[in-house]
Amino acid sequence: MQEEFLATPQAAEWLALHDPAAQRRTAAQWLTFLKGNAVPRRPVAYRLPVEKVAGRNTYSTRELAKFLEAEKMRVAGRMTRQMAMAMQASESGCLNQQWDGSQGRFYGQFDEKTKTPFVKLAIDQPLQTFRLSLQDAAKLKVSIDDAIVNAESIAEEHDPTYQRKVHKRRD
Repeated sequence: MQEEFLATPQAAEWLALHDPAAQRRTAAQWLTFLKGNAVPRRPVAYRLPVEKVAGRNTYSTRELAKFLEAEKMRVAGRMTRQMAMAMQASESGCLNQQWDGSQGRFYGQFDEKTKTPFVKLAIDQPLQTFRLSLQDAAKLKVSIDDAIVNAESIAEEHDPTYQRKVHKRRD
């Protein structure tokens, strides 16, 4: 890679274009990061070297590439730790929260702009909403149905006296 020196706005665009995490940040977000990076008294996890050229802050493309590689490794390490913690929590039975019916709701909706119906799923903790096409909602319904059948089959394997509560066996 040939080294170039880019002014802060161009460096932000370069980072947004070359970010390996599928454009995790926009050029505007990278610009905010770079402006903070240029202030020496501000703490940042990784400080990019800033060169003054004609009175303007510039960034080396070589340093930007090294930064993205370090960022990729940092994120991968965090994800590996999070996965290990999730596996550990799952094995100890701490991961699964008990669902009560008040935690989430499905709503039938209609988009006036596109003239299409959709299903909205709202989850309370933490507050999240999802827009599902009718096809995706139907796939979710089948997937949940399959999971119920599977769970009851497993219950029968572990406890032959288990009586199916949701899906009666079709013999």
